[in-house]
Amino acid sequence: MGIIIPAHNEAEDITQCLTAIVAARKDARTKYPHLNVSIWCVADNCTDGTENIVLKNFTDVDNLHLLQVDFRKPGLTRDYGIQQFFAYVHRFSSCPAHNAWVAMTDADTVVPLNWLTDQITAANNSTDCVVGTVEPRKSELGDQVYNLWRERHDFCEGHKHIFGANLGVRASAYQQVGGFLPLLHSEDSSLVKAVEDAGFEMLKTDRIRAVTSGRVQGRVVHGFSTYLADLIAEKASPANDPLPPTVAVRRLLKAPRVPSTHW
Repeated sequence: MGIIIPAHNEAEDITQCLTAIVAARKDARTKYPHLNVSIWCVADNCTDGTENIVLKNFTDVDNLHLLQVDFRKPGLTRDYGIQQFFAYVHRFSSCPAHNAWVAMTDADTVVPLNWLTDQITAANNSTDCVVGTVEPRKSELGDQVYNLWRERHDFCEGHKHIFGANLGVRASAYQQVGGFLPLLHSEDSSLVKAVEDAGFEMLKTDRIRAVTSGRVQGRVVHGFSTYLADLIAEKASPANDPLPPTVAVRRLLKAPRVPSTHW
């Protein structure tokens, strides 16, 4: 199993992200002691010291690989990490490469303790792709904005949401559909749709819900943060607020929205 974490200027969140992943790996190793789980952090065009934090705080973590790239495209960044993991499996593992499992999250996300264990169990039961759920940090959004989010998302088994911060896929399925496309955004939705359309066994579950950043100053255009900002702007539209939309959004969040064009 390989865990892929793309990161672009995530100095603020990378420590809690990796800490949660290491804990989830420990839990998985307790239940599956012979499982080889490698962690691949792919730092893409980081200028805030993200890599230094990883090197400083996680030097004692086994099988943790830090990769540095300058793609500025989430799809390419994710795929690069996955291809490095596949090469690692070919070279060092006795596991057939096509049967390896790729677990994916984002560097601003905290996964639950059972995140890997449940994916392994699903994979052992012939599941080819696990689509988990994600919710923004309530502490960053406040009650009003968080409640807006919850109104639009049903967290249940068989849900219809797709989050790149909470995915798992069997290597054979990933390779058959061509992997992540080199997109600026929506590479996660594109991959899941391709896997599902190809007839692979899917599991869409809320049992491994992760918590991600509630920021509206995003790392990618049309990403998760853009959705949050648009949701807030909708709530703060002239019909609902006498202030201009941009002012209303800033008042609601107490922080300006700065559009992102790319990583």
